[in-house]
Amino acid sequence: MWAKLPKKRQVLLAVVSFVVIMLSSTAIGLLFNQQSQPQAEDSQQKQEQQAKKEEQLRSEELLSQAKNEYYRGDYQASIDKYQQVINKFNSSRARANLAAIYQEQGQYQLALEQYQKLTAETDNPDYRLSLAIAYYNTGQLKSAQQEFKSLINAEDIDNDYLFKEAHYYLFLLARQDGELATAKKELQQALEHKKWALGYYHLGEIEYEEGSYQQAVNYYQTALSMDESLKGVNKKLGLAYLKLEHSKDAAKYLRKAKDEVSNDQVVNRKVAQLKDKYPEYFKHDPTKPPTRESIPKEVNFKDIKALQNPGQELHIGIMTQQPRIFARVGSEFEVVRNGQVVATGDKGELIAATTEGSNQLEIGTETFSLSTPITIRPTSYAPILVHQVEYGAGYYWGGRVDMQYRGQLELRVVDGGLTAINTVPLESYLMAVVPSEMSASWPLEALKVQSVAARSYTLANLDKHSRESYDLCSTVHCAAYRGINREHARTNQAVKETAGEIMTYNDRPINAVYSANSGGHTENSEDVWNFAVPYLKAVSTQEQHPEFPLPPAELKEWLQEVPDSYSQDNRYTKDSHYRWQRELSVEYLEPRLGVAEIKEIIASNRGTGGSVEAVIIKGAQEEKTIKSGLRYKFGGLRSNRFWIQPQYQDGELSSFIFYGGGWGHNVGMDQVAVASMADNGYGYREILKHFYTGIEFGNSDE
Repeated sequence: MWAKLPKKRQVLLAVVSFVVIMLSSTAIGLLFNQQSQPQAEDSQQKQEQQAKKEEQLRSEELLSQAKNEYYRGDYQASIDKYQQVINKFNSSRARANLAAIYQEQGQYQLALEQYQKLTAETDNPDYRLSLAIAYYNTGQLKSAQQEFKSLINAEDIDNDYLFKEAHYYLFLLARQDGELATAKKELQQALEHKKWALGYYHLGEIEYEEGSYQQAVNYYQTALSMDESLKGVNKKLGLAYLKLEHSKDAAKYLRKAKDEVSNDQVVNRKVAQLKDKYPEYFKHDPTKPPTRESIPKEVNFKDIKALQNPGQELHIGIMTQQPRIFARVGSEFEVVRNGQVVATGDKGELIAATTEGSNQLEIGTETFSLSTPITIRPTSYAPILVHQVEYGAGYYWGGRVDMQYRGQLELRVVDGGLTAINTVPLESYLMAVVPSEMSASWPLEALKVQSVAARSYTLANLDKHSRESYDLCSTVHCAAYRGINREHARTNQAVKETAGEIMTYNDRPINAVYSANSGGHTENSEDVWNFAVPYLKAVSTQEQHPEFPLPPAELKEWLQEVPDSYSQDNRYTKDSHYRWQRELSVEYLEPRLGVAEIKEIIASNRGTGGSVEAVIIKGAQEEKTIKSGLRYKFGGLRSNRFWIQPQYQDGELSSFIFYGGGWGHNVGMDQVAVASMADNGYGYREILKHFYTGIEFGNSDE
């Protein structure tokens, strides 16, 4: 067809065709570009999002590593990680955690720099409080005062803890300036926001300085009623009573103070003076073994009934290393040696055993050698009364009291002293143990929890004292056991309704340990006792709870404030059992810890819930690590879970404030949380399964 056209027309048609093709190509190109441009932009956006996501993941990874280093006790490694996150990502979270670590180390100038940056970024009241505290501890007292007052006057803050702390530091500032009236006012305002034992103690101090000794006594007593383990109060009470010329009360509290700190020269001198002047105040020793003259002529016996399913027999050591033991039986009884009845006795007849002179047992006019063990066995179901059984040995609250027991009584001589062993069925034993471990007034479902836990614990620990010829002791080392004296109708009901029921793991009774209050979160056994038990895992007692372990700044806040949890229920606990505070002076700690010129105290190695496994004390010339007995070494702390804040005055380290949570070892069941959960509708098995991971239920007879 092209060949038939004139040549000019062929050329023209070719040009037109070329133009059409070019225009078409341009149109297609434009269309393609219009379609591909959003795709390119979308691809770039995805790449940016992926990079941001990877950056976020890297940041989270570094934050996690920093937290882990902190819990391992490697503060410098943790600091380096947090600083890396700050440098690369400008992370406020990392900065807050870094500041908290600096604060815990007493490096307040470094903490101050971080808190200044944080408060410049956000008006967070927690950061502002920490900034003010850093000002205070670096000696910038005017800046501290301004910041504390600014917090108090802020209209948008509703936090009792922050207000209490701000007023408390204003009290410290006023007291340092000698303005006692202002100091008292600030402290009273702090107590309006949060009543705490240390606050009342400080009020007592001010009243004492002003010469108002009776008012000082009142405040000291209030402090003790809120937190009976608060150290130093007994000494102050004793000295205040001396000023009031109440010598008997002074002797009482100064003796307690001496038990707390045996080398306190002031206390020892005052006690010696009182003893010389008033020897009658010191004659009574509640822990002194009984004498025949101290035993009453007549006694009343408890009325008891036998249980249908009493369970297996246990052997409970109720007294050891005694020079004398006196007992009576609420029915006629038999004296048994090697399975043979060697004598009988009447109801109420005095049984006297002694190692003085010779090892012998006296019943009326008859005397028996204690060369081999002797068992006292009632002929009918009646209690055995043992006179002046010792309790609380080694504690200021210890003493002696007559106790009555179900079952039989074995007397034997061990290492030159008398040992008394109560042979009693398991369920009868539990009826005395459960009300000793948990208040009988608490919800019945909670008492059932305690019954099953105590039964399981008992069977798992039967060989605890096998070397001493009995299964368990009667102290808190095993379980508090005070016989029929402690029985109560409600706890008896709980024991009976769960009769024989135990928790098992791999078909064995579990070691169902428990503590009074976990502070909101329990611990893994390996983080407290260095050995892992599969059913003793850390759990929370909060309905809504953060993920544990908490980063340093969150741990600090969690321990300083009062988070909602079942462990916090004030119907079943005191505030000071859930969250507590101690201020221990360097002067007090140095002789107690055996380290001169203390410069730093660092909590090293923490459990999931924040409990401290070891503490490092750094002195001018030496460094010491304490791993055992932490609570005792630091003056009777309620638990090992605490955050330490060093305090400086005039540029010198003066004291350490311990902000703590919970009471006890924090492993296993939390008794206060149990009561609160029961009160909120949880069943006893449901509660037990929460605290003991992966357990099953079985029967003690199987």
